[in-house]
Amino acid sequence: MQWHERLAAWVRAEDRSVPELARDAGLDKETVYKWLQGKVKNPRNDGDLDRLLSVIGRNRIELFFDAAALGDSYTKEVPLLLLKRLKSLAPGQDPRSAWDGATTAQVPASVSTDAYAIRLDDEDGILGDPRNDHEFRAGDVVIVEPDTPLIPGKFVFAVAEKLGAVLFGHYRPAEVGTPTTFAIRVPNPDYPDVIISPANPGFVIGRATKLIRDL
Repeated sequence: MQWHERLAAWVRAEDRSVPELARDAGLDKETVYKWLQGKVKNPRNDGDLDRLLSVIGRNRIELFFDAAALGDSYTKEVPLLLLKRLKSLAPGQDPRSAWDGATTAQVPASVSTDAYAIRLDDEDGILGDPRNDHEFRAGDVVIVEPDTPLIPGKFVFAVAEKLGAVLFGHYRPAEVGTPTTFAIRVPNPDYPDVIISPANPGFVIGRATKLIRDL
């Protein structure tokens, strides 16, 4: 079930109409209708959706993940890392060593005990203009499972040492048997692929497994 379908089911279960819910949440009813009809692929992190969820007694974890399948204790805290703190990682170094020891994110309880989260920023322009309805926006939280294998086309975080940057994008291996050579295609379509190779060294930090809107 898509998030907007789950939201629509919750709204149908309410005793109030959509215009009434929108009014109680301080929202324009047309905004709510767009969500319910699936016309918005990724709602913005501007607090509007949170206000509607609060009115119907729900939250983002329940919306974007099937909380019923996770049981009563459906969230837990994991370390929340910042991209800029990952730039100084060395190959083989545990990314969690860059954690400030205090900042955490609420994630589905189904993730592993080794999982951590990374908050996306866009200091390097890798995400692109959010007005163009790109999939990711600054402030989004992405879960990384350290033991999840790399798969071509899946999203990963990688360090580009010469660039002094942490990249987030699609993983594209060069060829079988050459793990030190691969490409990262970042979400911003105006940027070229970044090729990681012995001449331009870098390494994958981990594979992204889930996206949570800003919590």
